[in-house]
Amino acid sequence: AIHHEWIKKILGDEESSKQTLLEKNFIWGDTKRWDNYGIAIMNDYWLRDTLSEFDAELVDTYRTINSGSHNYKVIRKK
Repeated sequence: AIHHEWIKKILGDEESSKQTLLEKNFIWGDTKRWDNYGIAIMNDYWLRDTLSEFDAELVDTYRTINSGSHNYKVIRKK
């Protein structure tokens, strides 16, 4: 629950975040902890299109079994 409040402070409420994701396929919230450190949420369309601009591709996605872990994306340059 504490993580939920922290994320809400950075990204805004759930409904507006969902709307932004639907419209733009990407959400970024700066945590202001370090330069360019924040929370990013993207859908696969945004990721695929962005990677193709850099001649790269998504190879795999995984998540550790630890509670609160992040999703990891494995990307390969073509």
